[in-house]
Amino acid sequence: MRFELHNKHRFDVSCSEEDYQKAKGEYFAHLRKINFNNRRSLVRYFGNSFFHDANLNSMAFGSNNKSFTLTIFSANSLEDINNFRKNNKLHPISYKQYVKNPIQYKCVFKKVSKLLFSRTINLSNGLVIMDTELDIDKNGDEFIVRLSFWDAEEMEIHFKGQVIVKVDSDQLVSKYLNRLRKTIPYCATCKSRMLSPSNAKI
Repeated sequence: MRFELHNKHRFDVSCSEEDYQKAKGEYFAHLRKINFNNRRSLVRYFGNSFFHDANLNSMAFGSNNKSFTLTIFSANSLEDINNFRKNNKLHPISYKQYVKNPIQYKCVFKKVSKLLFSRTINLSNGLVIMDTELDIDKNGDEFIVRLSFWDAEEMEIHFKGQVIVKVDSDQLVSKYLNRLRKTIPYCATCKSRMLSPSNAKI
């Protein structure tokens, strides 16, 4: 990871609030300099570590080798679901039950030029995302998404196209919410991590 917010301060409980806020300000100032050209899903899901603590289930190239897909599910979604169920006097869903059929995010990167890995990625060991960050190459031609994992592995995705993020079907979400709504009731923390390309406050 390039920025101190992610490679030093994000999960270092010993760092001062002043140092953390300084690192956060430097990273967000960097984001404001990038023209994301309305790539809403890219900024929304990868700009501010929305997928922190999420599980990487699979990754695969498309048939033309120009698209790359990550399939991710997050226990944070289960926490939000159970908070909603509690507020509606419903029994919670266990983690064991949830992981059998979790709500998944399918993230498709278009016009991918290369992938970089710190070492060989082994999905069979179960990869948990620690952090994500956005960058752009020195020529301003390609976007870069970096993902770090709890076992010190890292991945870089270089691409020129859009990022499409699809959440599992409304039917599955609605099922977990007892048919009371069709979208995940994100908590305030999750919502705060969903940035917007046009939001100057990022």
